Amino acid sequence: YGFDFETIKKELENRMIWISGNISEHFQLQLFSASEFLLLPSINLHSVTIMQAMAAGTIPIVTDTIGTSNYIEDRKDGLVLQGVKNHVWKYNSEYK
Repeated sequence: YGFDFETIKKELENRMIWISGNISEHFQLQLFSASEFLLLPSINLHSVTIMQAMAAGTIPIVTDTIGTSNYIEDRKDGLVLQGVKNHVWKYNSEYK
């Protein structure tokens, strides 16, 4: 399709920080302040991380896991990727 994967790979290496694990709160806040987006694909709610990112002006991109709607309205406060809640979580209809 005409993609130059080497150029894309170099660009991602220069502009994307991928963290899988725990980092200090101080370092996390520094990253949020320097970032435009937070990509947080998870089946669990990370409410504090979402709020810290938003407070720093970083746009959160998260999944629609249970509780996300308490913090983010899709396309208003950030982006919500759909499908996790219905695919992963088994819940009582009272908690939809």
